[in-house]
Amino acid sequence: MIDGNRYRALLDRLEDLESASERWRAWVVENAERRERADAELAEARREIEALKSALRERDDTIAAMENGSGIPPEEREKLKERITELIDRVDYHLSGS
Repeated sequence: MIDGNRYRALLDRLEDLESASERWRAWVVENAERRERADAELAEARREIEALKSALRERDDTIAAMENGSGIPPEEREKLKERITELIDRVDYHLSGS
């Protein structure tokens, strides 16, 4: 039969192990929750990056189209040319003092 001191030491050790086990379980749960939050934030950041890339591609396409002259319909382009010509003529008229 185990004497009282040895029995008490074994019980103390068992309590220590139970306490350590509970701390370990709490740590695992906390880190699992933290990981889930981090994964969600990462997924959101990836969605935002894709949206920004899409917007950037769209803007680049618009700029390229405007540089090629195809961003503005031909009728609108002609109207703009006429309006610019009229404005240049008015400026010339005022500069010439007539």
